[in-house]
Amino acid sequence: MSATQPRCLFPLANRPLLSYTLEFLASCEVKHVYVYCCHLAGQVKDYLSKSKWMKESSPCKVTPIVSADFTSLGDVMRDVDQKSLFESDFLVVPGDIVSNVQLKIPLEEHRIRREKDKNVPLMTLLMSKSSPKHRLRSQEDTVVIASDSITKRVLHYHKGCEQKKVMFPMSIFENPLHKVEIRYDLIDSGIWICAPQVPTLFTDNFDYQTQLDFVKGILINEEFLGNQIHMHVIDSQYCARVNNLHTFDVVSKNVVSRWTYPFVPDFCYDDLDSKSEGRYTLLRHNVYIHQDCSLEHDTVVRDNCIIGPKTRIGNRCQITNSVIGAGCKIADDCCIDNCYIWDNVEIGNCCTLNKSVICNNVHMLEKVTLEAHCALCEKVKIGPNCTLQRGTTIYLQMNNDEESIKKSFDVGEVGNEGQGYVWKTEDNDDINDLEQAFWGMSLQDYHNTVSESQIEEEESDADSDLLSDDEDDAENLELLTIDDDLTIFQREVKESLLGGFEEKIDCDNLILEINSSKYAYNMSVKDVVQTVMRASLEIADLRKTSDKDFFPCLKSILLYLTPLLCKYNKSSSSQLDYLYTLEEFASQHEQTANVMVKILMFLYENDVVCEEVILHWNSNPKGLAGDLFAQPIRKKV
Repeated sequence: MSATQPRCLFPLANRPLLSYTLEFLASCEVKHVYVYCCHLAGQVKDYLSKSKWMKESSPCKVTPIVSADFTSLGDVMRDVDQKSLFESDFLVVPGDIVSNVQLKIPLEEHRIRREKDKNVPLMTLLMSKSSPKHRLRSQEDTVVIASDSITKRVLHYHKGCEQKKVMFPMSIFENPLHKVEIRYDLIDSGIWICAPQVPTLFTDNFDYQTQLDFVKGILINEEFLGNQIHMHVIDSQYCARVNNLHTFDVVSKNVVSRWTYPFVPDFCYDDLDSKSEGRYTLLRHNVYIHQDCSLEHDTVVRDNCIIGPKTRIGNRCQITNSVIGAGCKIADDCCIDNCYIWDNVEIGNCCTLNKSVICNNVHMLEKVTLEAHCALCEKVKIGPNCTLQRGTTIYLQMNNDEESIKKSFDVGEVGNEGQGYVWKTEDNDDINDLEQAFWGMSLQDYHNTVSESQIEEEESDADSDLLSDDEDDAENLELLTIDDDLTIFQREVKESLLGGFEEKIDCDNLILEINSSKYAYNMSVKDVVQTVMRASLEIADLRKTSDKDFFPCLKSILLYLTPLLCKYNKSSSSQLDYLYTLEEFASQHEQTANVMVKILMFLYENDVVCEEVILHWNSNPKGLAGDLFAQPIRKKV
């Protein structure tokens, strides 16, 4: 895919990745940005020349630097040193980052350390807090860091998960001044705050090619050189890199779900290309429709979708959880789910696309089916009447050798009228290895995905049977729809709270998302209050390692969610709903019942519920069907 288009220009939610990076830097009041370009540099330079970043009104000055000699970070830093671009502290930021982080605090921390000693503090690494099983993590992102918990000085840095064990030097534990903590809950954002001598160190050490080379070299030679590396942990804002198709998928969904606010699809970026004229309109269920697109009336677009400008979609199409770019033509009776369709793509009648990426100028003829994790590279033609198995990648650009130039199209894969070749690795043609290499997923993730797909199919079959049995009963069907909306709402809220707690997203953003779901599914305030409280308890129950660990875990969650809980506690009835939901959960979970006093005390001390409401709840056991569980719980209180 990157053979014909640089990765920094991949369209993420219909915006070039580089535009997110530049918007992030501009929001942090960066005044001058040097964009180093190597691979397909002409495309990057052309994009910049047509965007707002090269105009006088640009919020920051952008200078592209082009050279075919830049093959690594080390080459770039040595060029920075040769040109003497910086005389003071500066930032190093990858061109594929999406972030709404404000750098004021980490910059101030770095400045204070440098004021105390200009030579010792060399660099501050920005790390994103993320649980080990978070969706944004992949094999190449696995980082284990030993640091001083007080000074945030990095003592040991290990990247990769090839080994089951990580070896730490004993010296970091023997130093009585070190308060060592070992962390496996971090992702390296790729953002560095650098002292001006960093480029010189790259020049002096030509074996430094990557970030890992540099960090390890500094840590190994720390006593000799006297330099130190520190880190700052991002725990309440969004920061992620898009370095494979797995993270492309995850970050795209986060943008559509507005985790990256204000950098969301309906935000006006003011790029100068024709595709950006007009604005997106945000509809319910996170559906974004461009002003200049056309959808037939019997086509359904729902749940986390973007439809780009000048795109035309035919009759009876079903589009869910997908991003469709500019100038696309989609014919009739197509089903598109969890797909990313770039610009100027043509899709024929009766096509089914599932969890795949379709690049620019691809042409799909009628009755084409893409199974999960397929990728169609630029200008590929597929069909008609063919199915691509899971994990298949089709490309058109040829290698330079004469043998490949003479190679005929893989008609058995791409169809009788198709044009393209099946991508294979040199070492291994196993489909699992190919999928992992292209999507950046571990094999465990792959098997989990297969299992989830099977479960979804079984649930879908069960739902179909249920609807079929009740299709003549309008009243039952209406009740089923209401219950289904509530179930979906509860699941979305729980996912939002869990993701927010793990990434320490600002509660204001969670409130915005919950309110959006509330209006989308027509939920009452009571539904919201009950769902938020139950989700908090379920998350604590999920994260606890033992029954004794339940309350400390719940306390940390409730402490984080206190601003959100207080948002919905304005009336006495809402506060009572909190308590009755808590009581119902306690009747089903003994470890909750055992700590009811502590939970009530926490809610009272943090102004979530008032004393009068607690007394009213205690004397009115109405939250359960009867007094069977209510009285024992009140005795514990």
